[in-house]
Amino acid sequence: MTYIEPPRPIYETQSDIDNETSLVSSLEELWSCEAHKLPRSYQLDYALFKKNRLVALLETKRRRVDRNKYPSIMVSASKRLAAHQYSDLLGVPALFVIEYDDEVCFIDFDEEPDHYAMGGRVDRNDPADMELVCHYNKGRLHTPNQNTLMI
Repeated sequence: MTYIEPPRPIYETQSDIDNETSLVSSLEELWSCEAHKLPRSYQLDYALFKKNRLVALLETKRRRVDRNKYPSIMVSASKRLAAHQYSDLLGVPALFVIEYDDEVCFIDFDEEPDHYAMGGRVDRNDPADMELVCHYNKGRLHTPNQNTLMI
């Protein structure tokens, strides 16, 4: 008998979608590019294009704290793996973009994390929320500017 894991609940709210859309719109303007939402199966949020040419992939997160509240930012190791695979296959960077209350920052998923741990959310009583995660020290994050995506 084959075990088939049940589908995960979708926790994303309309507010989450609105925040993500606002962030990506500002990046489109800053970087002079066009963003296209990717299907959920890609495990990444957006593909960025300049002159109809793919130039980057994005994973976005909204954190309702100031940038310096915690020493590192955490992201799923499986998310980083997917980002690596698509980046290698398509020959473009995959960026992890974080919107804090006081700043927007990013790091390329190609950069090695500072450490790995078990982590995730505990407030939803969902055991699948705990997983292997990557931690990037906040000092390594970059602030987007017009020259960041010079492709």
